[in-house]
Amino acid sequence: WLTAGIPRRETRFRAAACFGVAAELTIARGLSDPPALMRLAAERLCLYERDVLPGFQQALAGLTQAYEIGEIDLATLSDGRRSFLEVQSDAIDAYVAYHDALGQLETELGAEVDTAERDVHVTPPTGGVE
Repeated sequence: WLTAGIPRRETRFRAAACFGVAAELTIARGLSDPPALMRLAAERLCLYERDVLPGFQQALAGLTQAYEIGEIDLATLSDGRRSFLEVQSDAIDAYVAYHDALGQLETELGAEVDTAERDVHVTPPTGGVE
């Protein structure tokens, strides 16, 4: 189906990219490489913030609108909301992983790392289902 101009396959692809980065993150944890952990965690968080969450928010808005005009049933809308909540939960996991990696890197360096200059907006995911 097409929701809010975003094909379902594209939205799922965006989420899948995050899972690929998450797998790399798991491998880096096993290698105890704080700089790699930080880079991967930041990349994963950026993917969620820049692509995945906005895509799913647009899709959910489109589903809500389609429900309101009678194009889809409540079960379809509920499934879309469930998917959005799962993605939000994954984004929160990415946020936590980012801060865990940041803490590990700061421990290794023995100093605080300034993340203000990075292109990472590190606020917990919000917004959601109305």
